Amino acid sequence: MHSALRDSFDPYEQRHVDEPYELWGLARETEPIFFSTVLNAWVVTRHDLVAPVLQDAATFSSSGLDRVGSLPPEVQAILDEVPKTPPLRATDPPMHTRLRKPTQAGVAPRRMTDMEDQVRGIANDLIDSFVGDGECDFYSAFAYPYPLSVINGLLGFPREDWPKLHHWANDRVMLAWGNLPLEEQKSAARGFVNFHQYIESQVVGRRAVPRPDLLSKLVRTDSADTESLSLPELVEQAMGLVVAGHETTANWLTMSVHHLLERPERWRAFLDNPGSVSKLVEEMLRYDSSVGALWRRATRGTRIGDRLIAPNDVVYCVIASANRDANAFEEPQSIRPGRKDIRMHMTFGRGPHNCIGAALARLEGRVAFEAIAERLPGLALSDGQGPLAFAPNVTLRIPQGLRVTWMPPQ
Repeated sequence: MHSALRDSFDPYEQRHVDEPYELWGLARETEPIFFSTVLNAWVVTRHDLVAPVLQDAATFSSSGLDRVGSLPPEVQAILDEVPKTPPLRATDPPMHTRLRKPTQAGVAPRRMTDMEDQVRGIANDLIDSFVGDGECDFYSAFAYPYPLSVINGLLGFPREDWPKLHHWANDRVMLAWGNLPLEEQKSAARGFVNFHQYIESQVVGRRAVPRPDLLSKLVRTDSADTESLSLPELVEQAMGLVVAGHETTANWLTMSVHHLLERPERWRAFLDNPGSVSKLVEEMLRYDSSVGALWRRATRGTRIGDRLIAPNDVVYCVIASANRDANAFEEPQSIRPGRKDIRMHMTFGRGPHNCIGAALARLEGRVAFEAIAERLPGLALSDGQGPLAFAPNVTLRIPQGLRVTWMPPQ
């Protein structure tokens, strides 16, 4: 079958990176699954096709899918300075189950109630630092330091190290899924190595002198019902928590605030009904997910829709597209807090790889919206702030700043 999208689809093309939803809508209508020569993968865009792929971990494996393509030898040589251990997202059961169990306990939903005051304090402290200015880059002033402070405080890393942890985390995600020139790849690889070595030193320190933090709890995963993790596995799990624990939330908060402010009636509707905050969080998670797609590999010959998938074929599941599918959501292009079909969204994935930190992300989103509404009710986009621009990345949506303004308190 001829595919109009096979050769024309370029996920790194800037206009598609910045605004992918028009293309995803076309794909859902005309070719809900097509093969991309650029990605060397099947691109799946419709909700009813994405969901079963994510649910069926036996047929659609995550193993080994820790980056797109291979790296240049000089970049790989830098990465070879530290042990290679697969991230949690690139493993299958039973290894995935073993790695996930101790990590999941640290961010379990039952812990979120106890954390709320701490999270709210972080949000308000950050707003205190810029509320008198009347204008800021929302991403750098609030969206990234907020979840970064939460997760690094939870892990027990020194505050003075948090900015470099953010930069190293960005190196990791851009090296895995970005489109960097060679010299930038080498720089990102060096950042990855520094990241690994830093976390390893922290893990070794906790083994010698445990502290009352999440990292110490991960190190002590030797109870009767939990198999101990090796040093490289502990380092990888902690690195994964730093990355997933702030990158996705920072990007999502920035996109969400932009969507709410670009149509001021949306922001006013929330200010008029602050009790709807949990519903607003859930709808914004659906409307523009910071994780645009998830990767899988077929373990056997199978079928997705009307397409035959060969063993070892890679499948690119576009959850951002599935979340805007009119066959799953009523008026999906509209922001409608409290919609009855909200549970259909796949922002946190499906199946065994559903997001460990979903409860924490929801808490951070609710507290952020509440704090911003209370402290910055007159928030608006700055003059000249147009559509968001994004870093080229085939998995994450990474906005490059958001200028906002408000009337400073007298």
